[in-house]
Amino acid sequence: MSAKILKNNELFCMTDAGNYITVVFQKKNVLYDKDIAFFGKDFFDVIKGRNIRIKGRCPVEIYAYAVYWCVRNGCKSISIEEFNLGTDLQIYKEGENISDTIPSWCCIKKKNDSVILSVIPSSTLDGKWSKEIIKESSRCFKFCDESKPLFLTGRGSLIFYAVMACSAAVSGCRNVFIDKPTEKSLLKISGSFIPSKNIDGRLGKMIGIIGDPNSGKSVFSRVIGCLVELYGNKSVWVYDCDAAALTSDWYIYGLQQAQSEKDEERIKNVRNSIKQKWSEPLELTVSQNMENTKKCLDFVIADLPGGMHDDEKNIHRRIPDKGRVQMLCNCDSFVIIGRPDRPESIDGWKSALADYNMQEKVVAEILSQNPERTPSVDNSFFDENGIFHATVCGLDRKNPINDIVSAFNSSFKDFAEKILQD
Repeated sequence: MSAKILKNNELFCMTDAGNYITVVFQKKNVLYDKDIAFFGKDFFDVIKGRNIRIKGRCPVEIYAYAVYWCVRNGCKSISIEEFNLGTDLQIYKEGENISDTIPSWCCIKKKNDSVILSVIPSSTLDGKWSKEIIKESSRCFKFCDESKPLFLTGRGSLIFYAVMACSAAVSGCRNVFIDKPTEKSLLKISGSFIPSKNIDGRLGKMIGIIGDPNSGKSVFSRVIGCLVELYGNKSVWVYDCDAAALTSDWYIYGLQQAQSEKDEERIKNVRNSIKQKWSEPLELTVSQNMENTKKCLDFVIADLPGGMHDDEKNIHRRIPDKGRVQMLCNCDSFVIIGRPDRPESIDGWKSALADYNMQEKVVAEILSQNPERTPSVDNSFFDENGIFHATVCGLDRKNPINDIVSAFNSSFKDFAEKILQD
């Protein structure tokens, strides 16, 4: 029996294969408030009493919305594609005993008149997201519903947000929101509409991480984010500003879990397939998101788009574009990462910043070498101008972030404390 197409729109394709209904998300650029309109009442009428499989790359807030309402509307079971494991994981089944134990990757806190359910950053766990953690913990759980607004937040892949949303549904939560700092808002999954977060008018601090391609910028950004969390009681967000080629959690965890070159190639091919070209509207969108995060959070690590400093290649000279200049202007300071095979790259980036009178914002110069080696810091010091210098190894996406944080901790402690105080 061939699958019957029930719905096929810009956001997803929905098919009925008899034993189950499959929803495959297929839109690269998603606007939450606009795109949830693609679901509609008829979508949820179809899923009642049925087994549901959800696949495709899509933002966590769309997954959370779909999962929550599928459970609320009486689906029989929900399975989510775990891309890195190459399998579907069942996160919910009607009539099954549901644990009331919060899994190790998740925490729940009460704050004022709300409840916060969050994914714990992987750096605080014992190692990377292992296959065992994902398989054993990716089932929904019950927790007490105190009839307070529930906010889903944290850093983690689709499967974890899906499990949290599913758990909210089975726990009877009626006011559920996704915390979205880039939009300075709480996106409504269900319940009363909260238009925006309670902003006190105080802007947070933003540090931009810049450098040549393949220098370890994205990994370093996450490491610094963990160190800032470790040494300061701050709300911290590592914002991937390279909207054209995002370094998503599923991509990093996939490379860590890959068992062969073939696995790595498969993961890289999927990431390459969802890349897009930079445009002025895209740059302006990222710039606006950067402004919003500073209004929401105490501290933002901006993982900025890379580009060769070499003028002949005319890559980083995209900076004069209106949106790119504004992206830089949002940063209060910069860390430049260079590579030993391009020793002139740090001076090249300093020269680029000087074109816009931003060279004085540089607070650190990092030389990244031997990414395949065990994470370590070969030397570190502050120069006479107060700029921090370090030569580091092991900034590879395959290395668990917490291993790098542990190796860098003592050498970067003074730097982390300094940028927290400045």
